[in-house]
Amino acid sequence: MPNGTQKKKKKGWAVVLMVLAILIVLLFLTVYFLFLHYYNKATYVPDEKADAESHPVVYPSDIPDDVIDEIEDSTLSPDEEKRIDDQIKDVEPADTLDLRGIYSVLLIGSDRRTPTWHGNSDVMLLVTINDNTKTIYMTSFMRDLYANIPGFGGNRLNSAFALRGAPLLIDTIQQNYGVVIDNYAIVDFEGIKAIIDTLGGIDITLKEYELPAFKSYGFTEAKTYHMNGAQALTYARIRKLGYYDFERTSRHRTVLRAMLNNVKAAGILNLPKTVDSVLPYTTHNIGQGKMLKLMTGAVKYFKYDIVEYRVPEDKSYYEVNYVMIPNDMGQLINGIRSRIYAR
Repeated sequence: MPNGTQKKKKKGWAVVLMVLAILIVLLFLTVYFLFLHYYNKATYVPDEKADAESHPVVYPSDIPDDVIDEIEDSTLSPDEEKRIDDQIKDVEPADTLDLRGIYSVLLIGSDRRTPTWHGNSDVMLLVTINDNTKTIYMTSFMRDLYANIPGFGGNRLNSAFALRGAPLLIDTIQQNYGVVIDNYAIVDFEGIKAIIDTLGGIDITLKEYELPAFKSYGFTEAKTYHMNGAQALTYARIRKLGYYDFERTSRHRTVLRAMLNNVKAAGILNLPKTVDSVLPYTTHNIGQGKMLKLMTGAVKYFKYDIVEYRVPEDKSYYEVNYVMIPNDMGQLINGIRSRIYAR
């Protein structure tokens, strides 16, 4: 009898363990397929090597003529390029950096005019999550900033994306500014408007000199307004009021910070709904594993401090052919690294 009882107990435990195993597998499958539901909302583009090196100065057939003219007007001389590149070569190679606990994604805002052309990268915002300092660094790269674009030579950084999209822009920033970029995400202006509307609008405080851009909206006082997507995009694109493009990059960061504040205020329980609404307007190269890690870490990231920075800083550059060239590329690169890669 005891042996029979023991056998029944063992069999009972085996059934319980089998049921638990099935339930765990079903749970993981449910979570995985739920994740895929969100992940597949966005447009995932596998990495492809930019072919600028093998086809120098060959403009894409769909790039507008006025953009080509602007690029050619801003081209730098070989002597100027060499002088700048010599400064970059003196900097410690990026592959020697300690990047444990560091993740960087380049957020690109495109003014794409047609479905077949990349557009200009009017927004180039490097978001670096540093687990060591528990800080998120938002570093704006100005559109007229110097860059030696692989295969095309010295020009405005904005031109890299216009010529061959995100892969060439990533290569260009990494080679010129000594940072390591893990992934990118692209949203065009129509997408930005839709995302902000999905979030229910954002609060933006206008300055007196910014009001002329909002005449059609009836904004007549320098105060805080709750803006919809179209209004917030108008704010982000202000260029000729205030401190020109310098202040515009600050507005980009203000808009992103306001969007993040809305997501935080909605709470973690509403995060899936927010992600579900935002991703359809995004094109990216973030793999499934990395995306899952980022989404599961969202609660932790909400508690991180946010530090903003702009490249270049005031009075740290000179201009040649409308291109902003940093006075000392080596000093600038080391300054960026000491900030975003702090331990």
